[in-house]
Amino acid sequence: MDMTGYSRSSRPMMDNPCNMPPAFQKLVIPNTLKEPCEPAYKFELVNSDSETDDIHAVVDYIRKLRKVDKINLIGWSGGGIRLGTFVSRHQEKVERFVILASSNYSRKNPDERPTDLPSAGAPVTLQDYETGIQKRWLGTSKCAESIEPGVPEYIWALNGQYDPLGATWGSGGGLRAPTRTYWGWNANAAKKITVPTLVMVGEQDDLMKSNLELIDDLGAQKKVFMSIACATHFVVWE
Repeated sequence: MDMTGYSRSSRPMMDNPCNMPPAFQKLVIPNTLKEPCEPAYKFELVNSDSETDDIHAVVDYIRKLRKVDKINLIGWSGGGIRLGTFVSRHQEKVERFVILASSNYSRKNPDERPTDLPSAGAPVTLQDYETGIQKRWLGTSKCAESIEPGVPEYIWALNGQYDPLGATWGSGGGLRAPTRTYWGWNANAAKKITVPTLVMVGEQDDLMKSNLELIDDLGAQKKVFMSIACATHFVVWE
């Protein structure tokens, strides 16, 4: 599914490059912005409640469409925290759960939502080629021939098709994402999850430690952890 702020879903307040924090505005100066500017919307865009609502709407739509009580869910990276938060709240609608390298899991994450929502900030970030492909992906790969020649460039071109406006920002384009205010997705939330769960992580992914803690904290009696040899965080493209 496309969460709010991604692909074919709505991107409120995300079309204005001034609505990025200063560090991200630097990526598009002077090609898109001539100089730094103040955000027109001075808050982060989504949070644990709003993203859970997004998922809940899709889950209930599928349950009704297929005439089933429960469905299976898989979440990769940011999909891990989003679905993990949802499953910890609504696992009566979930049969099985698969996580591929959840981001943002920490036993120390706060349980309670902030008192002031939306949180102060700006609504949109931008990931450029240097960060997304060169640093986060190719920069972590240690196994020869695990990435086919031309695939990183192909994936980057596909990203541009799903975010045609972001592809015009800066000198080489980028992929926009909403800023997020998260809470939960900690040991207390993991203990609430009792449905059968599979957690997978590439052995070269720096999220290995937090996902090992996650599998230990899950309340499920049926749970499996898989370390994927030679894989990075972007194993789906390797």
